[in-house]
Amino acid sequence: MGSLASTYFSNLFATLNPDGVNEILSSIPPTVTDEMNMSLNKPFVAEEVQRALNQMAPLTAPGPDVSDSQNAFLSGRLITDNVLVAFETLHYLKCKTQGKTGYMALKLDMSKAYDRVEWEFLERAMLHLGSSGRFVATIMSCVKSISYSVLLNGVLGSTIKPSRGLRQGDPLSPYLFLVCAMGLQGLLHKAEYEGLIRGVSICRNGPHWGYSGDGRKVHWVKWERLCQAKEVGGMGFKEIEKFNKALLAKSTNGSYACKSILSARDVVRKGMVWRIGDGKMVSIKEDKWLPDKVYRTVSSPIPFIPPDEVSMLIDTETGAWKEEEVRHMFLPHEAKNISSIPQSTRLPQDSIIWSKNPSGVFSTQSAYQLLASDASASSPGSSNPNPQRLLWRGVWTLRTPNRVKHFIWRACNNSLPTMDNLFRRQIVASDRCNICKTHPEDILHVAWGCTEVANL
Repeated sequence: MGSLASTYFSNLFATLNPDGVNEILSSIPPTVTDEMNMSLNKPFVAEEVQRALNQMAPLTAPGPDVSDSQNAFLSGRLITDNVLVAFETLHYLKCKTQGKTGYMALKLDMSKAYDRVEWEFLERAMLHLGSSGRFVATIMSCVKSISYSVLLNGVLGSTIKPSRGLRQGDPLSPYLFLVCAMGLQGLLHKAEYEGLIRGVSICRNGPHWGYSGDGRKVHWVKWERLCQAKEVGGMGFKEIEKFNKALLAKSTNGSYACKSILSARDVVRKGMVWRIGDGKMVSIKEDKWLPDKVYRTVSSPIPFIPPDEVSMLIDTETGAWKEEEVRHMFLPHEAKNISSIPQSTRLPQDSIIWSKNPSGVFSTQSAYQLLASDASASSPGSSNPNPQRLLWRGVWTLRTPNRVKHFIWRACNNSLPTMDNLFRRQIVASDRCNICKTHPEDILHVAWGCTEVANL
């Protein structure tokens, strides 16, 4: 089994000696100037490294973005806008049944793209862009100084020396991958220039897809558990259906996507409340306007008195609440809440705000938390979750590497590949501990029960 795994990865990381590199490079314009090379070849200093790191915002690359075809990581744009554009485009292609000219879309599968980056192309591409040989040699020494070994059941396999691929998690890898992406972009531009392909305009004056895998994996923990917040024992993963609704709720444009966006109306309605100004647009009984996190609508048994508007509770001369009428009409706790709403003598117009964000502005994160909270409230759980929250908060705030925290989480959720877990999944023939040979190997046995491990 170990040799099979080693052979697989040896083949995966072995170069295919690609041809056609010159054709690809001919489509990429050189962009590195002599001045840039002088700067890149200067001795590294701590201040320079710190300045570069400070330029790296969580979701952007350092330095200015230069591509005129860039459609992600732009101010005022959501990356999910690309999904809506793609849906719109495919819908247009599907519905175009008239005319002599037909259209097709090309889906590019970038599966394991990092693993398949050819070192020869990467090196020649950087030289073609204008980078100096010294700088390229430094970068390639970082790329090539890597070896792998397969660890299977505690046994270390033979060393694998790759001849292609970029390391996952290496902070340098995303930028090197962009060099390869420039090759693809250059080929597309060249094909467009030669008239072989062209963009599609889906509307007058108008201006990538997913992966489907069939690999078999062991699912150690239920997806619902993984999607729970970390503070209650989950991993904080986004549940795609809820996250999709939250994203759609933030979108406002798109004809084909309208059906999907409309399905997210309930999300907006759940968190939408009125901010009282003059009170003329808000119904006392029907609308959500009370400053209560749980009960936003009025529950007091007040009779219907037309006009049923909050404005009847506000003194138009002073802009203050009519305290006597409020106390007379509402239950004490609601009267107290109403009186706590600040008022202005200017009596501005009523406005709708998003109640799940202190700023009153809608955000995808707060919408997702709203949906997750509703789902959690409807599922069975402990009547007192505070001890559990303290436990998990303690785990996730440990001053240890993330892999240690993850290991603790997996141990607490019985999601480690112990012999007992593997046996119950019919992966191994016995649940006996491989070290002591006497007891079933479960989490407790691994951590405390095995006498042979204790002696170590």
